[in-house]
Amino acid sequence: MKTVAVVTATTGRVELQQAIDSVARQTYPCRHYIFFDGVTPPYNLGYSFDTRIVELPVKTEIGRAHV
Repeated sequence: MKTVAVVTATTGRVELQQAIDSVARQTYPCRHYIFFDGVTPPYNLGYSFDTRIVELPVKTEIGRAHV
């Protein structure tokens, strides 16, 4: 079965949990990549098995819409 990749760039805002929950509710198989931009990832969020965490060492301001 084919899958898709969902990429979320974040600076660690509180809305991140909503984004994670939204991806988890999808019915199409996916792998979720979360890029933390210059912040330490909070590991107490509800990550799924197919979530990959990427920590960028400095705040790079990737894109304009940060969750």
